[in-house]
Amino acid sequence: MTGYTCPYCGAKLKIDRARQKAYCEYCHSDFALQDDTVTPFDREKEEKDRENRLAELAAKRRARLEKLTEEERARRKKWLWISIIAALIIGGTVWITAGKMIRAARHDHDKIGITVQSMTSEEDSNHSYIYFDFEIRNDSKATVDYIKVSTRMKDLNGKSFGTVTSEFGSLSGGSVLSLKPGRSTIEEVYLSENTKLMTQFFQRIYGKTPEDLLIEQEILYVRWSDGFVYKR
Repeated sequence: MTGYTCPYCGAKLKIDRARQKAYCEYCHSDFALQDDTVTPFDREKEEKDRENRLAELAAKRRARLEKLTEEERARRKKWLWISIIAALIIGGTVWITAGKMIRAARHDHDKIGITVQSMTSEEDSNHSYIYFDFEIRNDSKATVDYIKVSTRMKDLNGKSFGTVTSEFGSLSGGSVLSLKPGRSTIEEVYLSENTKLMTQFFQRIYGKTPEDLLIEQEILYVRWSDGFVYKR
């Protein structure tokens, strides 16, 4: 195994003779191993195949979402009205802290709920994918444009084995979440790894459903449409 180096960066290659593969852990390049010779994969073809597969999977996801009944969609997007308790006037005193209390009530990140509704695993000849459907509920009193959340995965015994960080919306001028008060939405994100080089974490959640795991979420960052920001 000694002597195999990456033709791109010169780093030592990791050899998998059983699969006739070689992998550079430094620049993440894949190679075919044949007759003790390493040959780079056709990156352009592999990327094009991957893009075509992603397009096919996106079409499947759209078809799957269209099968949801109107009743189910209405249930997920129903209005959740809450009330805000205003500060009380005591005697003839002015509302010195009223503005702060109302502002805090409008931007309470604890009023934002995030749950994993479903997990779907799929694969093609080169890559494996795990799709997460997150339900986001905004029970604060201001429109939410961006959320960053950490999802911790645990087995059914409560032992943690990894986390996934997800972002919904954009902070850099892209499409914002625009989730209005009292509403909920379903947002989809996915993980992707080379099927033959899957990490241990990816293998542990591949093929699983939310019922097979203990899933905990922690909100790391929220930006409301009026510019107010929460950061953990």
